[in-house]
Formats: sequence, C-alpha cells, structure tokens
Amino acid sequence: MKLTLHRSADSRRGFTIIEILVSIVVISILVVVTVVSYNGATDRAERSAIVAHVKQYANAIEMYIADNGKAPAANWRCLGDSTTLPAKDGYDENYCFKPSNGGTNTGDSAPADPQLMQLLRGYMDEMPTATFPESQAMWGRIYRGMIYDGSTNNFPNHPATLTYFTRFPECPIGEKVNWWTNNYPDSSGCVYILSRNEVGTLYVR
Repeated sequence: MKLTLHRSADSRRGFTIIEILVSIVVISILVVVTVVSYNGATDRAERSAIVAHVKQYANAIEMYIADNGKAPAANWRCLGDSTTLPAKDGYDENYCFKPSNGGTNTGDSAPADPQLMQLLRGYMDEMPTATFPESQAMWGRIYRGMIYDGSTNNFPNHPATLTYFTRFPECPIGEKVNWWTNNYPDSSGCVYILSRNEVGTLYVR
C-alpha cells in the first residue's frame, strides 16, 4: 500500500513581516544582553586585577616598613622594570606613562627605580605586572601603571602612597583625587595611603 504525504497550504507559507520583525527584535535584545554581560565581566576582571596589584605592592612595602620602621624614600617612581614596563606603543622603557604634549620624559623623576625594585623583590614571590588599561589624566599624559611616592610632594601628611589612574569613574581601591582627572570625567586618579611615612611616623587609618 502506497502512502502519499500531502502538504497543507499553511505549511508552505513563508514568514510574515511581523514575524520577521519580532525575530529581529529578539535577536537584537539577545545581542545587547550578551555585550553588556561581556563588558561587565571585563570591567570586573580589570577592577580585580587593579586591586590585586595594588595590594601586592602595598603588602611588600608594609613588610619593608615593619622591618625598617619606615617606608622607602623615593620621589614619584613607577613600579616595575624593563620586563613589566617595556618600551613600546609610545612608552619609554621603565615608564608607566607616556610623555605629555608629545615631548620627552627627560628630567621627569618617574622611571622605575632599580634600587627600590630590588628592595621590594625581597618581599614578593613574583613581580606584579603593574600595567593597567590605559587612562588619560593630569598634564595630558596617558598612564599604564602604578607609581610609588615616598616623599611629601603630593600628600604632606601621608608621604608614603601608591598612585594609579584608571578609566573607571571610581577607584577600585584607594581614594579618588579629583583634581588629577578634572578634565577627564570618565577617568579616576587614585591614591592608596600606606601605614607609615618615610621617617616612621604611624598613620592611623
């Protein structure tokens, strides 16, 4: 016995305009949700990396303080070395920022200090990369990392600090210094205050 299958008229019809539009809307919503979720996950990962790197350096400096009764004296120095702060993409070697206004870094007291880094290596299992997503801040510079300041130049009452700049509107860790990024509202200049200054005075948080 031979069976013959028949298609109904309804089964042969195509999609209506309404069905196509609904499908486009649904797909668009799914794309937006996926992008937002991805961006949110990326932002959380970047914030976590910043917090981890700041804490690593802060812990190393705090251990040095515990051993020596004072923080290392250094004036506005990038944290890293030629491996973690290589010369590329417009950055000079050992610098965590690009020169401002297309100039040079000559005379700036900010390259990584080999003596300081040697001191800190004794308190760290490995050197953090100290490189963050780029952010533009004071003096028109673009920053990629973290700075240690063991002087009274920027914070007379707290002369042992870690500074970094981030593209986030708020600091993942530390306090925001508004004037550092006044002209760049989507960025933050952040300072993490260490527990003692360079002469060993206790700073109570």
